[in-house]
Amino acid sequence: MTLHDLPQRRQSPFFFNLLEFDIALRYLRPARREGFVSIFSAISFLGFFIGVMVLVVVMAVMNGFRAELLDRFLGIQGHLELRTYKGESADFDSLRSLVSSHPEVTRVTHLMIETALFSAPGGKSVGLLRGIDPESLRAIAPIVDHLDSGSLETFSARGKGLVIGKELADDLGVRAGDTLTLTTDASLSTPFGSVPRTTSLPVIAVFASGSRSADRGYVYLPRLTVAELLGRHPDSGRLEIFMEDPEQVHDLVKDLMPIKPSNLYFRTWKERHSRLEAALALERRVMFLILSMIVVVAALNIVGSLIMLVLVKSRSIAILRTMGMERGSIMRLFMLIGVLVGIFGSLSGFAVGLLIAYNVGAIDTFFQQSLGINLLPEYYLRIETLPSVVLWSDNLRILLLALALSALSTLYPAWWASKTDPVEALRYG
Repeated sequence: MTLHDLPQRRQSPFFFNLLEFDIALRYLRPARREGFVSIFSAISFLGFFIGVMVLVVVMAVMNGFRAELLDRFLGIQGHLELRTYKGESADFDSLRSLVSSHPEVTRVTHLMIETALFSAPGGKSVGLLRGIDPESLRAIAPIVDHLDSGSLETFSARGKGLVIGKELADDLGVRAGDTLTLTTDASLSTPFGSVPRTTSLPVIAVFASGSRSADRGYVYLPRLTVAELLGRHPDSGRLEIFMEDPEQVHDLVKDLMPIKPSNLYFRTWKERHSRLEAALALERRVMFLILSMIVVVAALNIVGSLIMLVLVKSRSIAILRTMGMERGSIMRLFMLIGVLVGIFGSLSGFAVGLLIAYNVGAIDTFFQQSLGINLLPEYYLRIETLPSVVLWSDNLRILLLALALSALSTLYPAWWASKTDPVEALRYG
């Protein structure tokens, strides 16, 4: 009797037929004397489970940190700038209305920015004087929601009150209600020649946004007041454009190009923070490669466990060959064993990883409140819990990597099994 004499089994719609699938499942449940094969299979399963789970969770947390970091920077600075060349003016009111009508734009801010020297009894520091309209300042959540002292009630269109970052206030030793002296490059003509403009203004509010560049170097003053202090046209400066999805900034530039006057130019957040963007991208790639080594080790375990399984099952392989099973079927059989371990391990790790990634904030809160373990130092970006952003493009790449490695790891052991000589195996097996 041969395999061809047995009742024909229904063919599987996949690469493997049902007979090979049945035998593969049987080999995955070896006899008691072959328990060490099960141990190696379990280790391979755990390797894929842990590797995929850790990759999903870590990539989600890294994406969360990236989103949180960019939100701290771009929530204050904007995603796209429309600037005039130095000293020129533009009809920013009309441009603001046109730009605001774009569906991807959430808000548009008219700014006037100048480098200034800020002085107080506690010290001196150089920072950016940012002229802004009152309604635009009150739309910046990182500032409005994180006021350290003072209020924005008296910040009016032609007001004289300053709103400064907390780190700058600490460096200068000032608080809300104190006076700050600012000196700009704009010159003032006197009988003795031109001298820098120096003005003393009250501090009405101090903010702690969590963005180090803003907290350490930004000072806000009403835009019309800044134009008056600098002797500039009120329509000079720039527009800062905020988007729903910052990653689509180049598409927005293409859409706005037809309405851009010739004396203006665009500058994206990726150009302003090119080094930060490159560093974050490099960090994600390196972390992905490092954590992928867990999956690689699991794949190597599959190689070892399949080789041992071939040695243990050499007599069974010989019997299958004498009954008519082709070498290709033997090869597919052992490939299927390794692939099943990789699939079950990868999918289990993927599911658990997603469960953790979607609830990482709640898990962090549990550790803080129940166990007193703070996974994230409080001073770090002033983030209360671990952030997490699940990107399905990353998850698909992780899953494909694990499945590809599990399939590739079976090629040599499966090929070796298909080369088994039935005569030699039965004689010495």
